[in-house]
Amino acid sequence: MVLTIAQSSFLSNQQNKSRFIKMLSKYLENNGYTVLQAADDADTMIVNEAILKAKNEPDVIVVGEDIDLLVLLIALTNEEKNIIFLKPGKGNNEKHIYFTQEAQKINGIKQSILFLHAIKKYPDLQQVISIFNNPYSSQDEILKSGEHYVLKLYGAPDEEHSINNYRYTSFVRNASKTKFNLAGLPPTQESLKQHLFRTFHQVQTWYGREINAEHWGWKSTSDGLQPVFTNDEPAPKSILENISCGCLKNCGTACGCRKQGMKCSVACKTCYGESCSNSRIEIQPDDQFSDSDSDQEDVTTTKRKKISVENV
Repeated sequence: MVLTIAQSSFLSNQQNKSRFIKMLSKYLENNGYTVLQAADDADTMIVNEAILKAKNEPDVIVVGEDIDLLVLLIALTNEEKNIIFLKPGKGNNEKHIYFTQEAQKINGIKQSILFLHAIKKYPDLQQVISIFNNPYSSQDEILKSGEHYVLKLYGAPDEEHSINNYRYTSFVRNASKTKFNLAGLPPTQESLKQHLFRTFHQVQTWYGREINAEHWGWKSTSDGLQPVFTNDEPAPKSILENISCGCLKNCGTACGCRKQGMKCSVACKTCYGESCSNSRIEIQPDDQFSDSDSDQEDVTTTKRKKISVENV
């Protein structure tokens, strides 16, 4: 079978991805390779398996393009063992080889690299790192320390302690500019909170500590865990009621409402918020309805009469 679409497009379909993994696993097993499939974090499973092999094998090499693997190896490998990480070359980029023992000689890197990698650099991180490393930290502690950290990232003054307030201040300061990118604003506190919770969950997962992901910025769906970006509406109700799309059918990825993180509404020109894939209405499978005459009407669409009003 020859694919005629880009790899990223093909794998973005969950069914395609699942079938490809099964096909590849079967092929490798038939050729004498041991195959392990991660139920959750693949990087953690790969690194844990490498550390396990290093207990009995003199040379263990992990090959991968994801730098997360190197970060985990530096943080989790015993200093008495040396695991090699090989990052293959691609195009004009040469291949690179890293040794965990060499990297661990950098003062303090083994203890702090996980948090630093998860949430980037900041000049005074010691207290924040200890909170995110501590499995008993409360959500309030994580939000407070994380919010302080992010305010510093955005260049907020020392006396500013509210991310929402600084977001508003930044908007007012920049709104009059001819070129102003809204994406450059600090996040809302609710959005930041979910991101910080996922960061804490990721750090704990890397350390092998199991905590309930659904309490830390994730939700369980039929496609597995998905991030919770916010529990707030994207805008006040009065504004949301005035936003609509003009999609001709289905309201897919290009839908204006979908791009704003909103469901379609009665203001939308074609779907009226009822007959598209971005509707708030959950469309039930056909087999849940009887075939009697009284149940023959279409449950997914509503016919609307266009009324023209003329001034007399």
